[in-house]
Amino acid sequence: MASSEGAAQLRCDLAEALRGRGRVQTRLKATETELATLRSKNRVDIKRISDLTAERNALTARVRDLNEELEKKKNFLKDVQDDNLTLNMELNMTIQKAAKVQAENKELVDRWMKRIGREADALNLQNESPSKNQR
Repeated sequence: MASSEGAAQLRCDLAEALRGRGRVQTRLKATETELATLRSKNRVDIKRISDLTAERNALTARVRDLNEELEKKKNFLKDVQDDNLTLNMELNMTIQKAAKVQAENKELVDRWMKRIGREADALNLQNESPSKNQR
């Protein structure tokens, strides 16, 4: 009986070992499937990371270029504003000079007209005097 009990025990142990092996094999297949899925996902993620890194680098360069362009445009605008201010100041000075010249010209014309008026009056008096004398 001892050998039958030993054989029964061995059979029981064998059955338990077979069940354990089945569970481990099932778990191994699930683990291998999950590992294959994760490796596939990892390849996709690595590709995505590479694509996003390249895009980020391109966008960083673009932002740097746009910042440089913006800085140049700011400087250009400042130069234009400075030039505009200078031209406005020159225009104001020219307008003042023109007004001064116009005033001087008016004064000269007025003086000249008075002088010509006096000369005309003198000539008129001269012309009137001989004609009065001739009557």
